[in-house]
Order: sequence, then C-alpha cells, then structure tokens
Amino acid sequence: MITHIKNCLIENQFACIPMWGKLIIQYKEADIHPILHTFTPPGHYVQFVSDTQESDLQFVQYVAQKEQCDIETARRKVAGWVEEMKQGLQEHHAFELGSLGKFTQGAIYPEFTPYLDPDI
Repeated sequence: MITHIKNCLIENQFACIPMWGKLIIQYKEADIHPILHTFTPPGHYVQFVSDTQESDLQFVQYVAQKEQCDIETARRKVAGWVEEMKQGLQEHHAFELGSLGKFTQGAIYPEFTPYLDPDI
C-alpha cells in the first residue's frame, strides 16, 4: 500500500486515505532547529492532516485502477491496511511509511514526521 501512496502522491500531489486523513506534498525551505541546532535541507516533504472522518474515495479509486480490481475490493484493501497501521501504532507506538516518513502515537491524533524523499 505504501508504494500506491507514494505513486499517488507523485501523480496527484495528495492522497486521501479514507478513515485516516490526507497526505499532501509540500515544499519546505531549509531550516535550522532553534533548540536542537539540527539542519533540515530544502525539498519536497509530505504533510499529514489527520481526519478520521475522511471519506474521499480518490485513493481507493487509484488503488482499484492500479490493481485492476473493483472499487469495493480496493476499499477493503485500503481499510485493512489502515487497521494494520492503527494496530502498529498501538503496539509499537510507531509506523513507518517507507521513505515518506513515520507515524508516531500522539496524545490525541497520530503525528507524522516526514523524511526528505528525493523521488517526490
């Protein structure tokens, strides 16, 4: 599913994951953290907006097209993956989204730490 998310982001600049939220590609300037003194290079990063009520089927339709299956089958695959991700967050307090970033369990909502991915 991570490959589908990355490819959808590259093609559309965003991916709406039902019952999870929206991932958006955003350009960020170089930055130096004021306390940690760490440098973040400029580039395209993925931003996550949590919305457990997200019902846009854009990503489900994308998966159906890429896997050549019907919408309902794709919806079940995406929903299963979202549940797997939620379980990973509960058990390990983190879930890697490949080269795009990592989800960690926040106080209320999951938090997303983006990685600099040269492909996007």
